Amino acid sequence: FFKQKTAYEITVRDWSSDVCSSDLSPQTDMPLEMVQVELPAGASVSLPASSYAFIRQQIWLMEGRLDFTEGEAVHRLEPGDCLALGAPADCVFHAPGPEPARYLTVLTRT
Repeated sequence: FFKQKTAYEITVRDWSSDVCSSDLSPQTDMPLEMVQVELPAGASVSLPASSYAFIRQQIWLMEGRLDFTEGEAVHRLEPGDCLALGAPADCVFHAPGPEPARYLTVLTRT
């Protein structure tokens, strides 16, 4: 049995971009991790393909809108949409607004 962390223990804010992320997974030896992210309206975050080299990932949009660019493909997500990422590619998360995009990232390490 692993106790859930409290919000105080798990929230990390990147003050340079105002992105707020919360690691929701308890500390275990399982390869599964869940991270909730809030991306402010108008904000974008770019990640290189190398950051996805050893993980498999799905994104579930809870609130707002999210434009997710995966290599050359652009996915426009609405609340309730879930996207399974393919092979590692340069990616951009963009919240077009007018409200922030709040999404859950579920990943497994390979």
